Amino acid sequence: MSLRTAFVASLAAALLAAGCSSSDEAASPMPTADVEITAVTPEVTQAMTPSETAPVEAETTPAATPSETTAAAEESPSGKATLVGDEAQRIAAVVPAFHEYWDVINQTYADGGAAEATPDMERIMTSGQLDYWVNAFSNWKEKGHRYEGVNRVLYATSKLVSLEADGGVADVEFCVDMSGTRAFDAQDNPLHKDGLYQSGVAVLEWIDGGWKVAGYREGTANKDQC
Repeated sequence: MSLRTAFVASLAAALLAAGCSSSDEAASPMPTADVEITAVTPEVTQAMTPSETAPVEAETTPAATPSETTAAAEESPSGKATLVGDEAQRIAAVVPAFHEYWDVINQTYADGGAAEATPDMERIMTSGQLDYWVNAFSNWKEKGHRYEGVNRVLYATSKLVSLEADGGVADVEFCVDMSGTRAFDAQDNPLHKDGLYQSGVAVLEWIDGGWKVAGYREGTANKDQC
């Protein structure tokens, strides 16, 4: 499986070029689905430049085998499989990590950008994401741009999780409300915003004992509603 992290290309259209338009209409959250655990381990190829606009493409290699590590389960009194042990903790940490990613983006914009990677960015972003955002935030700071408002995660749901002893990949279906944000240049001129919401499927990787956002699956885009 290959995954090309052009993650922030669609995100940048709204965050790096945000403007005055806004909407008070909230998107309806998608119903929460049960986590589906597979033994498919996508391979991530990080090749992203800020000018790249193509969506992330993902292909999965089929067929889980008994030798591959998946989340452990035991039968509960209700007859449903219940995750146990370290695997359960790792799966439970997927969605909070995605929320944290957006918290870091919001905070860094509120701080006026960043000249270099912050510890928070390093903790929650893969190397490809980190390279992009260091460049984006340093340019933002250098140009004196200003950001108002907060991007809100309306919903985030784990869809597919693949675990190994020291790695893993997770898909998170999500919608982010960007309607309450605005951005201005150094002269306080509003910057244009493309879309009020962003939705799709984010991809996270388990690296060094924690989940990091790596990219988006194909189909993620800015739009007028989730």
